[in-house]
Amino acid sequence: MNWISVKDKLPENLDEILFSDGRFVLMEYLLKNKDQEFWFSSTDQYIMDQYIHGVTHWMELPKLPREL
Repeated sequence: MNWISVKDKLPENLDEILFSDGRFVLMEYLLKNKDQEFWFSSTDQYIMDQYIHGVTHWMELPKLPREL
């Protein structure tokens, strides 16, 4: 998987993804409104469900491992 720039493409509305602002990597989701996008963290206990600023890149979550 590769990082995708938010300038090139945005994830689907409410899909859980990994995101980065160039300093941190968190799991979050994007809430799209008519003309706005709001990034929310769903993993960081200190900023959980709070609007995140400065998102530059994102990627889909990897598939879960399969037990053999």
